[in-house]
Amino acid sequence: YDNNSYLGAIGVTGTSAANKIAKDADLIIAIGTRLSDFTTASKTQFQNENLRFININVNPYDVNKHSALPLNGDYQKINAAISVLTVMQIQNDFNNHTFLLGLKNVIINTSIAGRYEFYHNNPDIIFDSAHNPDGVRKFLSEFSKHSSNYKNKFLLFSALNDKAYRIMLKELRNEFENIYLTSIQNERAASIEDLSETSNNLKFNVKIINHSTELMNVINNVEENDCLVVLGSMYLLGKVKTELLRI
Repeated sequence: YDNNSYLGAIGVTGTSAANKIAKDADLIIAIGTRLSDFTTASKTQFQNENLRFININVNPYDVNKHSALPLNGDYQKINAAISVLTVMQIQNDFNNHTFLLGLKNVIINTSIAGRYEFYHNNPDIIFDSAHNPDGVRKFLSEFSKHSSNYKNKFLLFSALNDKAYRIMLKELRNEFENIYLTSIQNERAASIEDLSETSNNLKFNVKIINHSTELMNVINNVEENDCLVVLGSMYLLGKVKTELLRI
């Protein structure tokens, strides 16, 4: 509260200084806030036509408010904090203006993808590039917060052969009723046969996807109250997104 940059709260009970800054802001980084009407005055609090939001929140509903760039989940906040600290270490004399300008350019030209990324809603299609047991556990920790809302949960999985995919599959099988295995175009990719054998050894059933048409059939059969999770490798995410862009 004694920092020179601290302006206080915004909204109905906010300070005049904070509300004036909010009115002209072109970038809002909202951490852990629901961005309620009480705070945003139904978004009329913000008047800049070029305004963009970055929302960091554990709640999938709140994180997507105001067409924001969503950073969903606890580990996303950790990732964002580490990134900022890394920049501060690289630049001994950290320049806040330069950093915000660079961040704005990133938002305009790219997106933060592949980490609990809601690619589509109703039905929900979630991309996560978790490729090791720790990443899978963090994904499941986040997913379990709202997974009970889904009627059916589908998992599309593939991995590289040097990853601990047996442990990953063992962690995932208790959350998903329908698990599909596929291959990815990479010399390090685990084969369908190895993934299938691992699943059989773990004594749970999987379905194999060998062709793009089969992949699209799975996606098209996901209904409004269902969820499809694509997980295991960034290469897999790229493959599925490429197919979706052809629709």
